[in-house]
Amino acid sequence: MDIPAGSVGLSGRVESMDAMPVPARPRVPGYELHERVAAGGSSVVWRATRVADGTVVAVKVVVAHGDGDRAVRESVLLRRLPFEGLVRVHDAFSLPDHPQAVVLVLDFVEGGSLAAVLRARGHLSAGEAVTVVAPVARALASVHAAGVVHADVAPGNVLLERSGRPLLADLGVSRLAVEAPAEVYGTPGFTAPEVEAGQQPTPASDVYAVGALAWACVTGEPPPPLGLRRPLAGLAPGLPPAWVEVVLQCLSPMPAERPGAAEVALRLFDAAPCEPLRLVAGDDEVSLITHRLRSAPRDEPPAAEPAGGMPWRPRLSRRLQGPSTVLAGRLAAVALLLLTVGLAGTAWAASRDGDPAPAARATARSDPAAPDRRPEQLMQALADLRAAVLTSGDPAMLGQLDVPSSPAWQADARLLREMSGRGERYEGLRFTVRSARLATAQGERATLRARVDTEAYRVTGPGSARTARPAEPGGELLVRLRWSPGGWLVESIAPA
Repeated sequence: MDIPAGSVGLSGRVESMDAMPVPARPRVPGYELHERVAAGGSSVVWRATRVADGTVVAVKVVVAHGDGDRAVRESVLLRRLPFEGLVRVHDAFSLPDHPQAVVLVLDFVEGGSLAAVLRARGHLSAGEAVTVVAPVARALASVHAAGVVHADVAPGNVLLERSGRPLLADLGVSRLAVEAPAEVYGTPGFTAPEVEAGQQPTPASDVYAVGALAWACVTGEPPPPLGLRRPLAGLAPGLPPAWVEVVLQCLSPMPAERPGAAEVALRLFDAAPCEPLRLVAGDDEVSLITHRLRSAPRDEPPAAEPAGGMPWRPRLSRRLQGPSTVLAGRLAAVALLLLTVGLAGTAWAASRDGDPAPAARATARSDPAAPDRRPEQLMQALADLRAAVLTSGDPAMLGQLDVPSSPAWQADARLLREMSGRGERYEGLRFTVRSARLATAQGERATLRARVDTEAYRVTGPGSARTARPAEPGGELLVRLRWSPGGWLVESIAPA
């Protein structure tokens, strides 16, 4: 883990943990602290072991200015947000004898930080930048939909698993370290101009930071102020024009002109194919090669449909594919869905007529043992959620259904773009799980063998055009799942 010392209050207040009223090596009940792995202006991080079970975690001590109890309550609330792409918070409490010191117990992420990668390599390619920045933007889309702002998106707060998967860290930590409401906190170079001028952080200021993150990935430095910037295409020759366009829109000095985080994620994926990200371990030279976050090429068609029946995903005509159309602007409407135990489709499913066990299904996705103990309930919960995603047409909901950048995520994102490009929407779309059983399970992955039928529904087109689609039985599918802090997500779907 790596947090740069430059991540301090922009008001000029720079503090050292050693100078704060906290012991240089505090006693944290229930945890044995090991080496100190990172430090910032108002925090310090240790690798630690949880005494109860030996789990290796990161213990971060943040000096919270103001009400320490309030800081703990906010941290506990953030801990309950079941968002994919965030470093998981296991616990939050005040340090004994130091009530203003908030202890955050986090996942220990072993792949280092984006800041370490950039220090070792100088800069990344556009494809590598997509591999890192697009999932960060997708995670922010879910965070923003829940009414939360990160306020310090920077390379030191983007941590990398050894697989190359990026995770956004320090959600809410910036608020703990702010001494007064008017104080500005953030990482220089990655803070939006309106925030530097004294305004409160907003989702638009987070989007500015995403643009600055992308700029830094391909140039090695954050973007200078607008009047001092050289053309990005000149600093990093060979960048795809569409990639440059979305990054510059993120960096607009006018917050209203910046796209939403969900739109940024999709446009970056469309602008350049992902490339394997070469990782560093700490400050060492480049030493690791990651797997592609995208398991299949961008233009690879979905798996062949089972003969004689409609697949779980509604069939779409491929001859009408056109330019990608970004779906955005509906994040606020999804906020309540994102906060309901990570099951965006559960409330929708519970309203179905004749639903036999809505309460049981509502907990299936958050049960690690569900693939073995209640596979049909888990499969139906995922099927209900997929119907809700396709009916809404909202890409911001994909993070609650699919593993980011997986074949399922790519196929669903492409399907939503195709629908939007043709001006189509689904009405009354529902799936019924006829059978489901566990096929394989290993670690955080499981595969279900399932049959999912599609009930009759309607497709509305431009104007008043409406086409009825009949009910269709589904062939047997292999649905590969992956466990995440928010519950089970779909990784891929293929005929059995």
